[in-house]
Amino acid sequence: MMFQARFWPAGLSLLAVLATSCVTTPDSYPVPEQHLPFRSTDTEFISAGDPFAQKFFVRDVVPSDGGGWRWTAAEPELRFVLQSTHHRKLLFEFVINERTFRDTGPVKISFFVNKRLIGRETYGSPGDKSFEKPVPDEWIRSNEETRVMARIENPWHTPQGDLGILIKRVGFVQ
Repeated sequence: MMFQARFWPAGLSLLAVLATSCVTTPDSYPVPEQHLPFRSTDTEFISAGDPFAQKFFVRDVVPSDGGGWRWTAAEPELRFVLQSTHHRKLLFEFVINERTFRDTGPVKISFFVNKRLIGRETYGSPGDKSFEKPVPDEWIRSNEETRVMARIENPWHTPQGDLGILIKRVGFVQ
């Protein structure tokens, strides 16, 4: 018996749906394109209050409450990507808190670039401080991650952990 003409459009539609619904899936999928997690055009300098500042912090930097500074623990470490390496200076601006200074006395800080000691200072008073020193060209490379660390040698001991300094701005200048 022949199908009536009025059922042909419905039958063709059903056939089209069935023909396209069975698709084989691959046994495996290729690895997605890999992206470096830390690349942008402005990666040489950071203000602690910037909304994107967190991507610069490697360790020992306390999350911000929204101010223009951040507490550190004893060994804050940050990362940067430099566009050029010629005649660069490390600039580290920070605050030594008056309350912590009363307990610790003079604060001793060692500064490192890529695990190399670039300077050691003793700060005999609380308040705004700045460390600036030229970085040898051979210590850093263009378009590669550069690590900066400050080791506070006499942090303020609290039940929640050691506190160091208040970072304001850190990075590389010419």
